[in-house]
Amino acid sequence: MTDGFLALILRFPKIIYSIILTVVIGLTSQLPSMQIDTVPENMLSSNDPFRRYHNEVKQQFSLYDSMQLGIVNKDGIYNPRSLQIIAQITDNEYAAYHATTS
Repeated sequence: MTDGFLALILRFPKIIYSIILTVVIGLTSQLPSMQIDTVPENMLSSNDPFRRYHNEVKQQFSLYDSMQLGIVNKDGIYNPRSLQIIAQITDNEYAAYHATTS
């Protein structure tokens, strides 16, 4: 089977290259119509329980602009120093948001 396939490729290289080139050009022509969606909540199906709950919370608290912050601490984040830093960041962002919307 593979010997016959290899023989076919070696016997008609120009045809094989033409087929490959046609496929590559065809696929490349589709690149402009591609859309990349990087919104994390769109990575879940619309009926996923987590997404439904997330949408309910957003609607209940009028949360439409959010920011996620990842914090890494080898000792964990549930200690006074880490929690103080988190509170400070939160307070600064809250104050900055209200300063720009007022």
